Amino acid sequence: LPSPLIPLIYTLLASSALRDWLKLFLMGGLLEAARRVLGQSWTLDGFFSGLYLHVRIEREDEAYDWLLAYFMSIPAFRRTRNLCVSTRSRGKTGSNYIEGCHCSECSRNKPKKEDDLGKRLHYLPAYECDYSFFFAGTWVTVMRTRENGGAAVPMGVTLTSMDALQLRILSISPTRGRTVLERLLSRAKAEFDKDEEERISVWVGDQYGGWTRAASKLRRPWSSIVLDPGVKDTLLADARDFLSTQAWYVQRGIPYRRGYLLHGVPGSGKTSLIHALSGELGLDIYVISLSKRTMDDQALNDIVTQLPPQCIALMEDIDCAFKKGIAARVSDDTTDPAQEGKAGPAAPAGLPRIGEDLGAAAVGNITLSGLLNAIDGVAAHEGRLLFATTNVREALDPALIRPGRMDVVLEFKNASQSQAEALFRCFYPVEEPGEEPEAGKSKHFAGPPPAAALPLTPPRTPTDPAGTPTLTVEPLPSTAVADIFTRAARDALAARFAAAIPEREFSMAALQGYLMLHKIDPVKCVDGVEAWIVEERERKVKKK
Repeated sequence: LPSPLIPLIYTLLASSALRDWLKLFLMGGLLEAARRVLGQSWTLDGFFSGLYLHVRIEREDEAYDWLLAYFMSIPAFRRTRNLCVSTRSRGKTGSNYIEGCHCSECSRNKPKKEDDLGKRLHYLPAYECDYSFFFAGTWVTVMRTRENGGAAVPMGVTLTSMDALQLRILSISPTRGRTVLERLLSRAKAEFDKDEEERISVWVGDQYGGWTRAASKLRRPWSSIVLDPGVKDTLLADARDFLSTQAWYVQRGIPYRRGYLLHGVPGSGKTSLIHALSGELGLDIYVISLSKRTMDDQALNDIVTQLPPQCIALMEDIDCAFKKGIAARVSDDTTDPAQEGKAGPAAPAGLPRIGEDLGAAAVGNITLSGLLNAIDGVAAHEGRLLFATTNVREALDPALIRPGRMDVVLEFKNASQSQAEALFRCFYPVEEPGEEPEAGKSKHFAGPPPAAALPLTPPRTPTDPAGTPTLTVEPLPSTAVADIFTRAARDALAARFAAAIPEREFSMAALQGYLMLHKIDPVKCVDGVEAWIVEERERKVKKK
């Protein structure tokens, strides 16, 4: 150094203020460097991130529902200040929310009456927010994420958001972390199943090859299904036999699949039977919509291969996937009772003849060959019960309904008089003192209310001069139900009701719609049935 600078440097170093300033400068630099190193270690899978087991659960997986419902029931979620609020009803198609939680907390907070909006609020975890809690002595952090796919989307197609749950489990040992994860999933599934034991889940397929849980429905009592004698019991026995004989199929080299075709007039109970059967067997329903614009052969094959081992796969109105306008031309008003149960080479007017290649006439993106491969091709899924429904069996290609693809074919007709009588009894169950509840009786129905507590009930709906049905409400007589609602009297009314219903003229849905007008008044129901039949016939004539 030049000699004049040496005394200046000694002078500066001798200053205590300068030394203190240099110490602060060095300490600040070290702290900032440590902060940056720790931050990088935390976010870039460094030292601290390595102490966590990272788990991602996609929205399409069942475990997503289990964990989300479980997180909504723990104290850490109830204390949070970061929430998503939804008023969407449970199971709305396309919804990104899991709603209708049945945990004890939600049940306790359920309002007795609907609010002004007529909807219930659902509080859900916010996106991109951490929720931490202890489980089995281990620190667990959960984050709900959402991201959109970057692929190009065709015009008219809605982009589906991909939701997921990201878990971080603090554990030095990966084995310990997986053990905690398995215990967490087991706990969440057990509580979810306990809350859902009286329900069945309905899943819908999307164009990305995945499944989305769309709804959770109460199980329908098997006794509430009214069909011709022996039909539903035979179907139930066949399904149970299939589910319990997998080894038999394997030993004989037979594909472990079972197909059912339900065909017949609209409103005859095809979908209701499937709903009740799923509850009786304890199987979820997976709906395969063949008429979606985004559904093609590849997407169909993808969602079919993603079916769980034992489930009910449902293809409704399978004929409409190939021929446009079939469903619009078919109704219960045009059914000819004399032709029911007959099938010949000639199809109804406007429909293709049997054997015609429907794949060439497809209006969507599904072809007949693609559907056949999805049902029983090399990559077809095994272990499922496949149900297909149609109003016009003659519109289906014979290759689609041959044995091996559709093993059981059931025809559904309009209501017989015996069905009408059974439906009436189901609508008005009786529980007499000292007896067990009648088969089919709902646990929420305790018989007719006292006469003073009976609400207003709508009588038969007359028509105005213009022919439009009008609904009037009159008070129910005080002795209408309380004096006659015994089992013997109910059975006598059921016989009168059935005798008035023409054989195979009205669908079960039509009869149920009429009975709904007299939910607590069986006497007025029987007295007005003949007038209702006349009105229905006049309506059909005007419609034609």
